[in-house]
Amino acid sequence: MSGESGVVWFLRTSGEELGAVRVVIVEGRVSHATAAELAHVLAHRTANGLRAIVVDLSGVDYINGAGLRVFEKTAALLKQVNVDLLVCGLQPAVQAAFDLAGAIPNLAVAASRDAALLQCQKPLRDE
Repeated sequence: MSGESGVVWFLRTSGEELGAVRVVIVEGRVSHATAAELAHVLAHRTANGLRAIVVDLSGVDYINGAGLRVFEKTAALLKQVNVDLLVCGLQPAVQAAFDLAGAIPNLAVAASRDAALLQCQKPLRDE
C-alpha cells in the first residue's frame, strides 16, 4: 500500500507451529493502513490447544497506536482462553513505541524469538 508521500507501507506475515506454540513472523510496517490485516492474521491464529502465540516483530520497522491496539485486544482475547501472547525482536523504533504506550496487560515482551520460546516453557499464569 502506498501513502501520500510515496512511501510504500506493506505488511507480510508467515507462521509456523512449534508444538503448542504458534510463531507468527511479521515484516513491514504496522500502521492504520495495515493494522486491520494484522488483526485478521492474529484472529485466525487463535486455535484450541495452543499454549502461546509468539509474534516475531524483528522485520517490523514501524508501529503506531493502531498496531499497539491490535496487540492489546488480541492479548485480552487470548487470556480468556488461557493462551499467552508474546512479542519479540523489537527494533529500536518499535521498542520506543511500546515503551511510550506503557505496559500492555496480558502481553509479554521478549528480546528474541529464542527468549520468547524459552519463556513459553514456563508454567502458564493460572497453573
